[in-house]
Amino acid sequence: MKQRLAHFLGQWPALYRLASRVYWTLQFQHLAELVVGTRARERRWAARPIAEGYWENRDLPSKHFLADRIAAFAPVNSILEVGCASGTNLYLLAGKFPQAQIVGVDINVEAVNYGNARFAQEGMENVSLRVGKADGLGQFGDRSFDVVFTNALLIYIGPDKIREVVGGMLRLAKRVIVLMELHRFESKGRPREALGIYQYGNWTRDYAALWKQFVKPEQVRVSRIPEVVWPARPWSESGAVIEVVLDK
Repeated sequence: MKQRLAHFLGQWPALYRLASRVYWTLQFQHLAELVVGTRARERRWAARPIAEGYWENRDLPSKHFLADRIAAFAPVNSILEVGCASGTNLYLLAGKFPQAQIVGVDINVEAVNYGNARFAQEGMENVSLRVGKADGLGQFGDRSFDVVFTNALLIYIGPDKIREVVGGMLRLAKRVIVLMELHRFESKGRPREALGIYQYGNWTRDYAALWKQFVKPEQVRVSRIPEVVWPARPWSESGAVIEVVLDK
């Protein structure tokens, strides 16, 4: 029924966009976020049984694409992923940088424990996962990591926390921050677009406008993810790699 309705509305793009906006706005998840902010999403992700499923996704094209983008900044001696789940991205990076200190932080205890067990089985002693929140990275010192990155994490961080989260990553990064997130390519640079617009169950934002509040505009590079890398919507339309280069 849902697919037939979507097909019917798809004949009128403007109507489809309006219907989609109403549908996602009225979802319980979003209504909860309107009341308590990002904490509502954090509670859901902390309890989700994601450990094994995320580990099995480590060979997705998007994972290899992101690992290659980070590898372009070699040599790299230290890496932090914020929102690592069970560590699938870090598995690929450990193969590219076996000498590097590689750390992941995630809110899901089961995923962290599962990932640490798998890395131990693989003999990857340079990777460690820790339990933590995106806005709670105080255990790490300033400029602790050459590279700090996210992969589809900030789509779950609402306007109430996004400045604190990116500010925390900026404090920790020595050379570059790499984000694979949903970006508003047609943005007009409004403050609301920098903080986030709720679309299709995710937060998408103008990352150039957001980072302009922290660094010089020329330090920020935004590029589309090729559709072949992540063909599913909304990533095929809004998927982007945002690179914030700090060591120039």
